[in-house]
Amino acid sequence: MKKNVAFLFVLAAGISTLFAQAPRSSVLWEVSGKGLKAPSYVFGTIHMACKADFTISESLKNRIKNTKQFYGELKMDDLASMQMEMAKKMIMKDRTIESMVGAEDYKKMSEAFQNIVGMPFGLFNNFKPFMSMSMVSLKMITCNDNIQPETEFAKIAGDHKIPVLGLETVEDEMNAIDKTPLDSQVNDLKNILLNFDSSKLEMKKLIDLYKKRNIDHIYAYISSSMNGGSIEKNLIITRNRNWLPVIVKAMQAKPSFFAVGAGHLGGENGVLNLLRKQGYKLTPVTF
Repeated sequence: MKKNVAFLFVLAAGISTLFAQAPRSSVLWEVSGKGLKAPSYVFGTIHMACKADFTISESLKNRIKNTKQFYGELKMDDLASMQMEMAKKMIMKDRTIESMVGAEDYKKMSEAFQNIVGMPFGLFNNFKPFMSMSMVSLKMITCNDNIQPETEFAKIAGDHKIPVLGLETVEDEMNAIDKTPLDSQVNDLKNILLNFDSSKLEMKKLIDLYKKRNIDHIYAYISSSMNGGSIEKNLIITRNRNWLPVIVKAMQAKPSFFAVGAGHLGGENGVLNLLRKQGYKLTPVTF
């Protein structure tokens, strides 16, 4: 179950200011050195949170406003078009979820999905399992007022005429997801639906860990949940390496603010360590 929820945390991942002194770790990092005329920033976000748990402080807003371009994992300034493009790429032409799990399990999954999401599971029968998992993940956050931090960051940037860009395309992200076989995806979906209370508890653990702002601990938890191997390689490591030249080129051109899932920051192959290896100075920032 940990693996299934970690999968969503990475694809779907500032908490209220708790520290007065400079932290040893943070989810906000300043990038400087190696000829940069002004610092850039890397922020490890969470893809969905309760508003009460996620406060965008004035300090954090100012760091976005003082840069010249904003990068999310995807280009977040036209959500409707992005969602439409993702939906098209998730259609399965030669199979359905029902055909993969059989009539008995499909009935159980349908009942669970209806109870959790409040929509007929049949609407998603022809879509790749990740579509349904995304819908279910929204219900793992048990509060009335949810917030998508990347969307809020992009809005702040847009309001101040700062270009909103993406480190990868929708096609890039879909290709990363597709490297996990459909049979494995549908099994993960079944486990989440039929063990939803456990899934919610695992999500709560991840959010509580995120609140502590230690990116290496976040990465270690997610890595252990995925048991290393191909899922971690495809969803985290390969994408980090693909993003690095985009990040470097952007920073060299102008000061930039990058917001990516917190699971991408820590570890040997995390974005922060990859930047260190390039010769940049990384400094944790209180916000």
